[in-house]
Amino acid sequence: MCAFSLTHQLINSDVYSPPELLDALESAGLHPSLWSSFVGTHRRISLGQHTLIVMRAFEKYFGGLRWTGWERSCLRMLLALHDIGKPRAILEGNKRLQHKFTLEMLTAIEDRLPLDHAAKRLIHALLKHDPVGAYLKNEVGLKEAADVIRESSDGARMPANEYFRYLTVYYQSDVVGYTSEGGIVSALDPLFVWSVPGQTIAFDPSLERLIFSEGIEKKYLELTRELAGEIR
Repeated sequence: MCAFSLTHQLINSDVYSPPELLDALESAGLHPSLWSSFVGTHRRISLGQHTLIVMRAFEKYFGGLRWTGWERSCLRMLLALHDIGKPRAILEGNKRLQHKFTLEMLTAIEDRLPLDHAAKRLIHALLKHDPVGAYLKNEVGLKEAADVIRESSDGARMPANEYFRYLTVYYQSDVVGYTSEGGIVSALDPLFVWSVPGQTIAFDPSLERLIFSEGIEKKYLELTRELAGEIR
């Protein structure tokens, strides 16, 4: 079976298997050794290990939301590919290049994957920047983060609030991989409210997202209001 057909079958399966999807991506052109590359955390975790944690976090927390088939398959593919450029960036001594390298590697194989033009635009937009992470870490200000999100939503050709929903799901799924739930004793644990410490983060079904700790939640809500045009 070709890479296109195989990955299409896997990301749309009712019995979804993240490890099988990673294996299938090798047939699309990713080198098998990529998944065993370390991604530079203080506890030496491989790209494959981290990616599987992130993919499973999405299924655990967000899998039950009312996604369309297109949305679910697009997000599953996004999370499988989200860090593929990080090993090269680490090897070259500059982790800031990971987004650039990830996009280059994605572009090289995306025609072999079951992604329509809309999915490609969305995935490229989400992988290009990390405005939520940068803002919550105080690396950029409120208006700069909002401007990047608006610009990215334009690239994805969708309203900013719709894009922000996908961005939040992506960001939170990824960050879970760097917490105790992901098997790492991490300074990122205080980012969230935990319903079961070290095992399960609190999820609010009405908000359709994980709950940040008090100070981070306040910043996130400020960003939400800024994007809605409520802050002048």
